[in-house]
Amino acid sequence: MTGAGKVDASGSTGGMAGSAPQDAAGGAGGPADGAQAPSPADVAERIADAVAALPDVAGLSAGHSVRLATYRAGPPVTGVAVRDDAVEVGVVARYGRPLDGIADDVRAAARPLSEGRRVDVLIADIDGADEPAEGGNADEPAEGGSAEGPARSEDAEEDAGAAGHADAEHPAG
Repeated sequence: MTGAGKVDASGSTGGMAGSAPQDAAGGAGGPADGAQAPSPADVAERIADAVAALPDVAGLSAGHSVRLATYRAGPPVTGVAVRDDAVEVGVVARYGRPLDGIADDVRAAARPLSEGRRVDVLIADIDGADEPAEGGNADEPAEGGSAEGPARSEDAEEDAGAAGHADAEHPAG
C-alpha cells in the first residue's frame, strides 16, 4: 500500500510514491545532503552481491509466482526488487540451517544497502534438501529402515509400551 496518508511504525506519514524513503528516525535513508541517491538498479546490484556472498545462500531467485527483479538497461537484476518503500529479496537457501536464521542473515546484509527501505525476504527454494547424507543413496532406505519409514528399535517400542502401562496403572491426579 503506497501513497499519501500512509502511516509508518513511528507515526509519521510517508510521502507519495517516488519520494525518498525514510529511516526509523524519520529522516531520509539516502546519502547526505547534496549527494545523489543511487538508482534502484544500483541498490539492487549492491544487495544482490552482498546476499549472494552469504554462506547459506545458494543463489538469488525471482520467485515462483511473483517476478522479483529490478529492471534496468540490459538484463534485470533478478532476485532483488527495489520498490518505493521496500526491497524484496528472493533466495535459494542451502539446506542445513533453520530458514528464519538464513532470512535474518539476508536482512542484515541487505538493510544497510537498502537506502532506508524495509527488507522483505522470500525463500523460494532449498538447495540440497533432497540430496542423500554423505555416503548414502537417496534411493535406498537408511540402514535398518524400509521404504515405509525409519526402523524402530525394539527397546523403543518396549519403552513406549511400558510408559503407556505405567500411565494406566497410576493415573494423574
